[in-house]
Amino acid sequence: MGPGGHAGVAEAALVLVLFADAAGIRARDLRREEFLPLRLLAVGLPLTMALGWLAAWPLLPGLSVWELALAAVILAPTDAALGQQALSNRRVPTLVRGGLSVESGLNDGLALPFFVLALAAAAEGHGHPGIAETFLRALLLSSAIGIAAGWTVASLLRWSLSRGWSSPEWQQFLTLVVPVIAYVGCTAAEGSGFIGAWVAGLAFGIRMRRTITGPDLLPRNLDPEQSTRFTERLGLLLASLSCRVFGAFMYIGWLGPRGLASLVFGLLAFEEHLPGGTC
Repeated sequence: MGPGGHAGVAEAALVLVLFADAAGIRARDLRREEFLPLRLLAVGLPLTMALGWLAAWPLLPGLSVWELALAAVILAPTDAALGQQALSNRRVPTLVRGGLSVESGLNDGLALPFFVLALAAAAEGHGHPGIAETFLRALLLSSAIGIAAGWTVASLLRWSLSRGWSSPEWQQFLTLVVPVIAYVGCTAAEGSGFIGAWVAGLAFGIRMRRTITGPDLLPRNLDPEQSTRFTERLGLLLASLSCRVFGAFMYIGWLGPRGLASLVFGLLAFEEHLPGGTC
């Protein structure tokens, strides 16, 4: 499999993982462990990008300011799977394990706007849309498409379940259409399919958690994580395949410097053929 085919598998994996992680977000999870996940995401992630930007200046002197920022954003997201042994080790304090577990599932999606804008700024003037157009299409339009896809499909699933036309087990497979619709719709609108998939996950999770009633059902809450279980596992399978293929293509063992998001972001930046040759 060449680099183009590998990029497709990696991108598909990231789309599914972004959607599943976003659908599983609960407000109480961000408040866990003395608000540690929220502090890691709201303060730690932007600070990591900013410090990485500054550190890249003396290390990569041939790059422009925005290419340096792009490199910092690419390396910022982390993947909990790479440190799973530490997170499952009972000797690690619960505060640390719980905070990192929640944060690692959300930082990919929160890094997306920074990546899209930095890539647009680095490529501006070389046949690529500027920051303003990218902001409108990749952030605003893609978010709107994602909200529409996630909310609509979740409403249809709730409606069919309340009438006994589908079961939670089958919903695992039907849910797969949400990130696909969001990604295809955003790509057709020249937006960001990744942002669309992540926002679709947020909308899907919020809608699915609302209490459902029906003629033959007692009022109860649905668990979005049950509906996205198949999507999440398929995404993890594709992510593992991506890492293996990437290592084979580069003739090196894949050590996973940061995670799937860093791999995909790096490939996307490489495909843009930036003047400084970032990544």
